[in-house]
Amino acid sequence: MQTATHQAEHAPRARELSTLTVNEFCQQHRIGRTKFYAEVNSGELSISKIGRKTIITPEQQLQWLRRKSQGARVMSEISPARRKDQKRA
Repeated sequence: MQTATHQAEHAPRARELSTLTVNEFCQQHRIGRTKFYAEVNSGELSISKIGRKTIITPEQQLQWLRRKSQGARVMSEISPARRKDQKRA
């Protein structure tokens, strides 16, 4: 298991990311548009609008990635049996 320091060292920084469109974000993070909008509607991912165009800024991407990595850490600490029980619920 990686330490928090190790993960922080390899986490992307805002200046390393660029502003993305919805399609670019989905391709880069390997999620579909349905999952993208589910993340937006749940409040996990914030977006910005420029006219009718939806964009995701580097800061918004970092916030989303941090939330996802925290959730992954929590799930990795749960035993496999408990994960199965949670999926059934």
